[in-house]
Amino acid sequence: MQDGLVSAGWWWRRPTWPPFGLAALYILAVLCPLALAAFSSIAPTDIMTELAAACGLVAGAMLLMQFLSSGRLKTVSSRLGLDVAIGFHRAAATTILLLVAAHVVALGLAGDEWRPGLVIARVGRLVAAQSARSGVLATATLVLLFVLASGNRSRVMRYEVWRIGHGLGALAVVALSADHAWRLGAYVREPAVALAFVVLAAAAVTLVVIIYAVRPLSTRITGFSVQRVRRLSRDIVELVLKSRYPGSFRFRAGQFVWATIGQRHPVTDHPFSIASSPEELPLVRFLIREVGDTTRSLTALQPGLPVGVDGPHGNFTVEDHTARSIVLVAGGIGIAPVLGILRSLQRKGDRRPIRLLVAGRSARDLVEQEEIAAMTRCLDLQIMVLVENAQRPTGWSWDARPRPMWRASLRASTAPGWRASSAARLP
Repeated sequence: MQDGLVSAGWWWRRPTWPPFGLAALYILAVLCPLALAAFSSIAPTDIMTELAAACGLVAGAMLLMQFLSSGRLKTVSSRLGLDVAIGFHRAAATTILLLVAAHVVALGLAGDEWRPGLVIARVGRLVAAQSARSGVLATATLVLLFVLASGNRSRVMRYEVWRIGHGLGALAVVALSADHAWRLGAYVREPAVALAFVVLAAAAVTLVVIIYAVRPLSTRITGFSVQRVRRLSRDIVELVLKSRYPGSFRFRAGQFVWATIGQRHPVTDHPFSIASSPEELPLVRFLIREVGDTTRSLTALQPGLPVGVDGPHGNFTVEDHTARSIVLVAGGIGIAPVLGILRSLQRKGDRRPIRLLVAGRSARDLVEQEEIAAMTRCLDLQIMVLVENAQRPTGWSWDARPRPMWRASLRASTAPGWRASSAARLP
């Protein structure tokens, strides 16, 4: 390795923020503008107007925090995992929409009479007002982003188009919301409240700059390039990368990276779970399902093509667990990080009891069957396979069910006397 070489992986350290600490920090951030508004010099008006203002302030803060909870921040993804981070990101988006709806309804109820007809007419006048146009556009854009994120967008647009559109749309929502709040809101013009929003906005902008301007430079320093591509099944391929600089990248088995193929901009990167063990470095292996334009073209990649690697991310690991036994559950392409964990445990000679449950639509969708079956000779590993048809996977115990019952399968596959508290339960 060259002296002074650094990379995103080289600077990675095990995070110190516990999940409850992140939750407390998030709550503090989203409630800070509301708390500062409560102690401002503005005299309160009627309860519904104040409720509308409160909903708007919290929604605005949560909107800015969406940039920090998108799963790209290592402190978040390494403590919560990508699935939890993205799940929270979606739940927060739903909450923002509900707060916006409550904001509008509360303004409609801000009057002497609450008869349905009058409330509806009042809301109609508010929405149609020229001064509220930016707020209406912000809400419409937010709803569009929410619908596209919740639906099967792969049938509508390419992944790269979605990524760019989602980012630009989010920035548009923030800009329009800021204009709306500044025009019509009283509390946001208070110096303390405005400063709180400036700090949140600065944090969001900083993260965007780091991800899409700073990290692209560090991801190239790792020197990864395509070593080989191998087809494992009808729609799963193995991508093997090799770094020119051994020691420039470190990870724990079960983590993932954001990879940029060729000379593309990182805005088009994809999350790929690492299927190899850290002991195999400088080689890094991925199992990838062909579902989009980029992944379907993987088999055409030529050896030596540069690949940008941003990582590692995620907390799907066993290294921090001291449990006496391990249960791993994988469905479809989810076998990739599990395979990396098993390969690492095998190389380390781990003697803990391991129970592996694998699900697939058919035996043809199960990959690396022979290798995993061979691991039973050196690991205390038992395997159960759940498939939708009755085609028996070679060398594995199996069960065919249209809708696997995971709890029952876990109880059936674990050794007598096991307790849930004695097993490492991975997220």
